[in-house]
Amino acid sequence: MKNIFIVFDFDGTLVDTQKHHAKIESDLLATFDINLTPEFITQTYAGRTPREWISEVLSQYNIAVNIHILEQFEAQKNEKIIALAKD
Repeated sequence: MKNIFIVFDFDGTLVDTQKHHAKIESDLLATFDINLTPEFITQTYAGRTPREWISEVLSQYNIAVNIHILEQFEAQKNEKIIALAKD
């Protein structure tokens, strides 16, 4: 019989990933010529879904928001997070 272990990591308990999420989000926003620091992103938007706050930020910069842009942002972010986790 194999042992199976399940580990729940409430963010910040074992690994603090917020700084990585914020850095990636900052880099992705820069592709829209929006320069928000990772620290600002963490202080202002941590705890909210990316879809929610990215829509808000893009709208503030008069960038048309649609589901395609949001899905693309999430896909790119997830790809980068997974690559970082593999490292």
